[in-house]
Amino acid sequence: VAGAHADHRGVEARIAAEIRAAHEALTMAHDEIGALDATVLPAAATAFDTIRDGYQEGRFSYPDLLAAERTLNAARLQRIDAVAAYHVALTEIARLTGEGE
Repeated sequence: VAGAHADHRGVEARIAAEIRAAHEALTMAHDEIGALDATVLPAAATAFDTIRDGYQEGRFSYPDLLAAERTLNAARLQRIDAVAAYHVALTEIARLTGEGE
């Protein structure tokens, strides 16, 4: 009986550690999404729009336009990755806690 209790406590400790790790990943992804939405994406979109307009007026080169577009697309992909990480962590928490069943 004592061995079973010790095994049970070990499993509880492992699950608690996994929940903490998933919660940390969830928080980090949430914070990253917030930062991207608040600053990075608007700045990249504004820069792209400015350079696109300048390119049409002959003030910027085509490589400048491509660089701005790459930057904007990289920020968008980073947001997609952060959203995916958020949902993976959320699903892991639900699995570990038995919620959503």
